[in-house]
Amino acid sequence: MIGDGVVGTHAARIALGLGAQVTILDISAKRLSVLEEVFGSQIQTLISNSFNIEASVRDADVVIGAILIPGAKAPELVTDEMVKQMRPGSVSLTLLLTKVALSKQLTV
Repeated sequence: MIGDGVVGTHAARIALGLGAQVTILDISAKRLSVLEEVFGSQIQTLISNSFNIEASVRDADVVIGAILIPGAKAPELVTDEMVKQMRPGSVSLTLLLTKVALSKQLTV
């Protein structure tokens, strides 16, 4: 799980419920510390940097990108090269939700 906001935390909770081993990466050590208190030893947390992302993607069966930087375009943290290094059958998902997309759906 890359990103541990609302979407990332809920996705982690669901994955844990399904019996998955969950690693959460985020740039905020403070936020990761809160998640360690909530989930205890059920999760592994790592500071989000290129080394940790690459290693985690390579070893993962499922990678979920759940990153929101208000007012900014979502960064490309998982490169095509990283995806090519994933094991056969692995899946990479990016979950994006923007105010613009949400408001357009709600006003239809």
